Amino acid sequence: MTYKIIVSKGSFKTVEDAAYGEKTISWADSYADSCRACTECFSALDAKSIFEKYKNLDVEVCDISAIPENGDVLIFLGDECAKFAAEKYNLPYEKVTKEEEYRIYGAKKGDTQIVLLYGDGRRGSVYAMDEYMEYHGIRFISPGEEGTHYCESLDKSENAEIDITSAPSYRTREASSEFANDTSTELLMWLFHNKYNFLFLVKFEHGELLQKLGLGVTAGGHAIWYNYMDINHEYPYKHAIFGGEGKPEDPYAVSPLYKGDVNGDGILTYGEAHPEWYAEIDGVHNLHRDYEYQAKGYWTGDFICTSNEDATDEFVKLIVDALAEGEFRDASKFKLSTLDNGTWCECEKCKNAGSLSYRMLMFAYKLDKAIKKATGEGRIKRKIAILTQAYHETLPPPDRALPEDFDYSTISVGFYVIERCYLHNIDDAGCEETNKWIFENIKAWSNEYYKGQLLIGEYYNVSTFAALPFVLEKRIRNDIPVFYNSGARHFVYLHMLARVWGVQALNNYLLKSMLWDVNCDCDRVMEEYFLARYGADAEKMKAVYKELEDAGANCKYIKHYQWVAAEGKTFALSRCLNEGNPHFFPLKHCRLDYREDDYQAGPSLLEMRDRFEALFEDYKEYIKGKDKASLIEDYEQFEYGVYMLNYLYYKSCATVKKADEETLKMVDSYTEKLKGVTRPLRGYDYGVKYKNGFTATGDHEA
Repeated sequence: MTYKIIVSKGSFKTVEDAAYGEKTISWADSYADSCRACTECFSALDAKSIFEKYKNLDVEVCDISAIPENGDVLIFLGDECAKFAAEKYNLPYEKVTKEEEYRIYGAKKGDTQIVLLYGDGRRGSVYAMDEYMEYHGIRFISPGEEGTHYCESLDKSENAEIDITSAPSYRTREASSEFANDTSTELLMWLFHNKYNFLFLVKFEHGELLQKLGLGVTAGGHAIWYNYMDINHEYPYKHAIFGGEGKPEDPYAVSPLYKGDVNGDGILTYGEAHPEWYAEIDGVHNLHRDYEYQAKGYWTGDFICTSNEDATDEFVKLIVDALAEGEFRDASKFKLSTLDNGTWCECEKCKNAGSLSYRMLMFAYKLDKAIKKATGEGRIKRKIAILTQAYHETLPPPDRALPEDFDYSTISVGFYVIERCYLHNIDDAGCEETNKWIFENIKAWSNEYYKGQLLIGEYYNVSTFAALPFVLEKRIRNDIPVFYNSGARHFVYLHMLARVWGVQALNNYLLKSMLWDVNCDCDRVMEEYFLARYGADAEKMKAVYKELEDAGANCKYIKHYQWVAAEGKTFALSRCLNEGNPHFFPLKHCRLDYREDDYQAGPSLLEMRDRFEALFEDYKEYIKGKDKASLIEDYEQFEYGVYMLNYLYYKSCATVKKADEETLKMVDSYTEKLKGVTRPLRGYDYGVKYKNGFTATGDHEA
């Protein structure tokens, strides 16, 4: 059977030139014909290679100017081609009306099947092709060739009649990682094939490639406070007292707190020039930054004074420059984040400036005005959305009205549920220690003061999970519709691995399906996953995953941290271990070696360790003699999980109880085992704590 994919190359010389011409065109107007041709032609060639590799089909790609007269299946990709084919073959053409909506229509004309794949812009066309490949039984389960599967039982391609129209539930479907980069093409292609439309990374080097793949660039985040106007950055102006040969004139008055080059290194810094621009705490500007902590991927310290007009003016200027001509020139969304666990200014003006979330929204308002001004001047030639965060201390909503001209079309809020537990659903009122408080804050954002859109930020592989085998199917199945019904239409997943997902592939596959269709048949999606990834081993692996999820339900406290509402703060096992604090099981959710008789209680650390170990031993026997790549990948991840839980258990015992010689030997034993673990952590491109399993423990000595 011969397949011909017909696409429009636009003004490019050939389809191949269009597909790989992303660096030769301007992406300022992503709806321009050259942008459309680049993305659609790439999608056509990509589909050709996948059909040939996984189904052994005979596929040809050609431009609409040279439509072949023969072919068993003619596939017309893109709105222009679909309109042409509908007229030529007398087929119905229905224009899509929703953002990113796509349509697939297939019918027999004589001996030839005609297939129309099109949608809203180039993204819609790509999504139609993705769906059409799934129609052929191809599933993109995880990054890379080993993660792409053909499943004959899912193949519907013998049906000549096709009529599918679909639009996304969540308008933003974003992957986020502070530990991967955009050279991870395996991840980029998985996102491309699974209808994600935004990507956040700390650093971007290939913005044109992302644009071609329909992945909008989200820039900013916690790192901006270290990268722009950092306390120790050199002051860029000719200071009235200190001077500065060759620098531009200083637009700001000399600070009343100015004391000159305090450290005597001959360089005037921002902090030395204007201490008042940074947080005042107990009447003192400490100018604190933690660069050692930053090297591990965290950005904390003293925040700027958000009430100081000069400070916010300077920061806004630097960000606008970066969006116009600098490192953020490819971004269409900017995350105006706070510092991660930073210290806020307590000066009198800040104290009277409203809730912390109100202060950040007003900061975003100021930045939005500056971006619009730069757009009017022609410096910025694209629409840029600003996302500010409801995160940690800014979870409660604003406490007063926002300006009448506050532009909700370009400013929105991301609500990040990092303090939650995964033992309970997000809306479980019985989870009084944690989730009840978080969900009440989500609902509170629909108050009279904030009238904009809400993004949910979820942490299915939060940094300290470090690629461990945690399955969250029950939570995802429940919570994605709950977030949607609470008004959220935007979603970001932190921190997606670049490769080597192991069992986390299930979390990611189910999530991508629900973000597109919040009412999708989850049982069907799960069945597809197990069939495609495991084939004949599907039934066994369903039982393995169920036990992993049930046994690992307290993963959030054990490996990251969790909010305790009654205490008004978070608690973390690793933090207490680092501090040698013996009182580190304060939650009914999780104890060291017993389970509370309480609704909120889940597996203890000991139970979790024992169940993972038993599961691993059974699994090890099961896969003897099997060489399926997915089973081997899971095996290595399970082993890593068992080593990690044993390490945490014995380290906890050594801290809580008498550190006897036998316990210390066990700590040392699992320390050495973890040092030998590397492959499950290959999903991280950088971050010192992902060097090996031991550095991923969270131990301050790692």
